[in-house]
Amino acid sequence: MKIQQKDNYTLASVDTSFDEFSASLASLKSNHLVLEVSENLNIDDAIISLFLKLATSFQQNGMSLLLLNQELILMIFPKI
Repeated sequence: MKIQQKDNYTLASVDTSFDEFSASLASLKSNHLVLEVSENLNIDDAIISLFLKLATSFQQNGMSLLLLNQELILMIFPKI
């Protein structure tokens, strides 16, 4: 997993496993998050559930979550 801290957001790339991403969640919640997910990963119901919970958490904290994949683009922004 690659993580780049920017001034206004964090860019994270998940290439091989969601385990490392799950372990890094606490440090990723302090900024807006752009998450690139490899199309080679198997995204099952548990991972989708994790993304939905994460999106809710980000939205409640006034943060944005952008999930990028070749087949999927999910954007969750805080209510204004």
